[in-house]
Amino acid sequence: MKSLVLFVSFLVGINALDQSLIEEKKQQIIEWGLECAESEKATPEDIEALKNHQPPVSHQGRCLLFCVNKKLQLMNEDGSINVPHTTWLDKVKADDSELFEKLSKVYHSCIDKVTPKSDGCDTALDLVSCLKEEGEKDGLNKIFHPDRK
Repeated sequence: MKSLVLFVSFLVGINALDQSLIEEKKQQIIEWGLECAESEKATPEDIEALKNHQPPVSHQGRCLLFCVNKKLQLMNEDGSINVPHTTWLDKVKADDSELFEKLSKVYHSCIDKVTPKSDGCDTALDLVSCLKEEGEKDGLNKIFHPDRK
């Protein structure tokens, strides 16, 4: 679940936002991650991989990502990527418009790069991987996670 929390921390901009929004999102992600791990029957190996910032090892683990992405409004039930912004991301814009623009750039870059697959779980993995990679290219990992290289 730690990897999911870090993923959301990246999305909401840990250093720039109201701490209450961050804590609310972290708690929500943990709850969703646990719910999704159970409903999708993610393996202990999947959970361990996510904790170590690695992709899940099984299809169920990829479906855990899909489940959380749907709850975050990043993806739709049919496995397509949700192009419009998410409601909670408006709070980022209100707190830090420059950060919002960077996050939006990364998200829209991934929308352009990730081709939806017939299995939404596989698309979810591609989307999460792209967000992580593009965010690192844009230096967002240094802003949000200064202790990580």
